[in-house]
Amino acid sequence: MSIQSLINIAETLEIDRRKSVSQQVSRSGIIKVTESVTRQPWRMTANISAVTRYADARELMETIDYYDRVNYQDVQFTNFSWMWAYRGDLTTNQLSTLTVVSFTGTSLTLDITGIAGSANAYVFKRNDIFTFGTSPYPFTVVNDVQRGSSSTITVTTHRPNFTTVSLVGATLTVGPSVKFRMIARSMPTYRLIPGPYVEITGPLELVEFTGDVG
Repeated sequence: MSIQSLINIAETLEIDRRKSVSQQVSRSGIIKVTESVTRQPWRMTANISAVTRYADARELMETIDYYDRVNYQDVQFTNFSWMWAYRGDLTTNQLSTLTVVSFTGTSLTLDITGIAGSANAYVFKRNDIFTFGTSPYPFTVVNDVQRGSSSTITVTTHRPNFTTVSLVGATLTVGPSVKFRMIARSMPTYRLIPGPYVEITGPLELVEFTGDVG
């Protein structure tokens, strides 16, 4: 059992990945916006309300107590997989041929020589999500990207590259199979009910753990 077990019984999922921004308004009414460049960690709140037999919940209760706010997990949001659906025009085999040429700031350059077809085909549509291989740090695409006639394409990502290892030559995992490295800020609680049953309630508040990025 793991945090994944709690995510799998979530009824709703709230997502917050807004940038770190401060705003000031001068006396003359002019607004000044300052953006802090950060890793923009994903923040998610999974709302849980479930009643199950005590015998079936024992392992889940241990998950709640063990992981708490100390241990991170690499998880997938499979019950919300429709949210991550790939919307471009490439096949799975074509996506597997994409490799990284460079990734600086929010500018990702990919080698697309393995992809034949129309220059008007969309390699990515806005909000498509991907990770690098089995890395648990997802990035999303800011603008639609067409194949074009070049051997490379440039993708603008929603946050800058913060990994410390070279990504040159890396392949991508695109869509619902992406993983997130998350740690809990708060865990749901459980209440015993004669029967015996267990009621698990409350939010599972998660934030992306980027403290040991490699």
